[in-house]
Amino acid sequence: MIEKAQFETTRGNLQKMLKWISAPLDDQYDKAWLNIQDDELHAVASMGQAVVSYCTFNEPFVQDINLHDSQDGDVGVETIINLEDIKDYVDFVGGERVSVSFLGNEDEQLCRKMEIDGDIHVDLYVPSSEADYESQQTGIVNLYGEDNRWHKPSDDEPLSTRFTTKVREFERIVRVTEFDDFALSTYPVVIEDGEFLLDATDENERNSIQGSLSASDVEGPDVNNSYSRGFAELFNNISGEVTVDIEQDAPMSVVRSSNDNAMCLRFTLLPTQ
Repeated sequence: MIEKAQFETTRGNLQKMLKWISAPLDDQYDKAWLNIQDDELHAVASMGQAVVSYCTFNEPFVQDINLHDSQDGDVGVETIINLEDIKDYVDFVGGERVSVSFLGNEDEQLCRKMEIDGDIHVDLYVPSSEADYESQQTGIVNLYGEDNRWHKPSDDEPLSTRFTTKVREFERIVRVTEFDDFALSTYPVVIEDGEFLLDATDENERNSIQGSLSASDVEGPDVNNSYSRGFAELFNNISGEVTVDIEQDAPMSVVRSSNDNAMCLRFTLLPTQ
């Protein structure tokens, strides 16, 4: 096998990458697809079509991305990683900086082995079956435009309603569902008359909570959707300001970007029916 791709970063940044890639997933879904290109690293992880993360990382968050001469820089190198295993090894190798390498056969685009160098060197064989690759929703890469808006496959139009808010506002929705009096199984996301609302009622339709959540640049029609899979996991694992695209009975897209464009985290969640 030859070294097909390599990059360097701080160990802390690599730990953050793994956390964000897996942010909306539960323990049953622990694999991610990586695509290392000339100047950018793409990552996709999913729970079927219900929850998908699509993250990109570049300079200065990751540095010194190198591809083997035989690789097309625009296509790059593909690999599958087991997220929980990699998290454990990254914690274990130590060191302030790490080098991550991917190895495979010269005539293949996919990789079969991963190496992590910190204070300690680790060799890891990675999943490489056709089923492992087919299980990842890599088509998500083509649904986001240059403006990082998710476009509906049916008509290639962006979702109709958009707003900007802080993750902590979604965390308030998560906390409401944990109240014993409510015992809600889904998370309501409501846009009404240009406001982002917290609007929850218990299953007996007796106790209720209503009020405005902080949001800016609210545009588009009213929406009243509920979400379940991946919602709490996502907002417990990211922070800061997010841009949200949403539409009635359609997926919700949550995008978190850094000011220096060194990373962009994109997540889509299907509503409950």
